[in-house]
Amino acid sequence: MNKKAMSEKTLITVLIFIVAFLVVGFIGLKIIDVLTSKGDTESCRLSVLIADKSPLDVTLSCSRNQIVLYPDYYTINGDKEKYSSTDYTENVKKVFAEEMRQCWYKLGEGELDPFTASLMTLDQVCFICSHISFENAPVTEIGNLHEFLQDTKIPTSVTSLTDTTYYESMYDEMTVPIYSFPNTSSKIISAFNEIITLMGLPSDSKLITNIWIYTPDKLMNTGNIDSTYDYDVFYYGYVPRPKIDLATLQKAEEEDYAVGMYYSDALKETCEYLYS
Repeated sequence: MNKKAMSEKTLITVLIFIVAFLVVGFIGLKIIDVLTSKGDTESCRLSVLIADKSPLDVTLSCSRNQIVLYPDYYTINGDKEKYSSTDYTENVKKVFAEEMRQCWYKLGEGELDPFTASLMTLDQVCFICSHISFENAPVTEIGNLHEFLQDTKIPTSVTSLTDTTYYESMYDEMTVPIYSFPNTSSKIISAFNEIITLMGLPSDSKLITNIWIYTPDKLMNTGNIDSTYDYDVFYYGYVPRPKIDLATLQKAEEEDYAVGMYYSDALKETCEYLYS
């Protein structure tokens, strides 16, 4: 074999090696990225499990996502992410839905009490999982998030659940009477029920589910997102704490938890304490 042939063979071998190295490296980075993202979620859930079992204060290892929605992409904590389609409003609703799903999962899906000993005198405690804002939104009216949750199935790439909508994955009946919710008067309940009737919505008031969407129209679960507002995705705990009064001490009511999306100015009106 002459030197020219050997040189060409060597060059081809080197090129193949370089291409293989780049492909393996790219795949490796993707795997690391997925594992890192999942690791943040699982470390948060683990800390919630520890907090639920511990009589002492436990710091939750749950960071707050800062999300900015741009016309052609969005960022999570500064990292650029691609939308899954070309429909801006559907993309936005999917980001909201996914943040709600992850928040519900990380904080225990209503099965654990993540709010520790130092908060034992409070009934309503909230943890903000994500803050979502808009930048140069091409439209103001994004559409109805509540309907999106009910109609849209979770991609199997992000969950082990199959043929399950976002709503179904998070839904859990609330046992707390509606009149015991913070800042909810009988007049508000009556007005809301009247609106449900006028809108032709199901009579089983959505107010008593654990999925709360409170948008600037001031009504819970009508679900219309307005891009001129910022929103917080949060986990809500209604955990009746027995008061130190032996004469009147009774068994605590059943605990209840919710996942919600409120426009940011409203959340402080709902929770006795914002956990951070």
